[in-house]
Amino acid sequence: AGIVGISLGLALLERNPNRKVLIIDKEEKPGVHASGRNSGVLHAGFYYSPDSLKAKFCRLGNQELRKFCNENNLQILETGKVVVCQDKQDVVRLEELYRRGIVNGVNIEILDSKDLGKIEPAAQTVDKFIWSPTTAVGNPKEVINKLAEKFTKSGGNFSFNTQVELIEKDNEILIKTKDVTYSAN
Repeated sequence: AGIVGISLGLALLERNPNRKVLIIDKEEKPGVHASGRNSGVLHAGFYYSPDSLKAKFCRLGNQELRKFCNENNLQILETGKVVVCQDKQDVVRLEELYRRGIVNGVNIEILDSKDLGKIEPAAQTVDKFIWSPTTAVGNPKEVINKLAEKFTKSGGNFSFNTQVELIEKDNEILIKTKDVTYSAN
């Protein structure tokens, strides 16, 4: 019952409104693990190798999560991000990050050091810096709570504090809990 699980459950209900979807979780509420503990940073996608799935999903995920937050009046801090250089060798690495960002379709700029003070007065750099205006920060707990609300309003159900045992019987997958056995078809 984290962001990925609830999103998948919600997507299943949106595509098949007559289906029954149950999310079973051993915890007492949604988002107890990584989803509820992450920083909430919406990364732009310029760190990853060009044309990798990580780069693609990072950029698209940034756009989709931003859209979700805006549509649901959830907090989002449009902070942007600067990447600075500590020495001349960093300039070469910075230029590679910029190149990756451009190839990955990220809104990114490489600027002269004299412009840094206009964006981040407390930072210093050697020669150049990257400005990533689409890097932002959301509130993961708000996102999880809104997803869970949408999931239940769409007819989905949760079963918390529930341990699961999977059983395969005659090519059918059964999900057994302490009290109930479900068919996963």
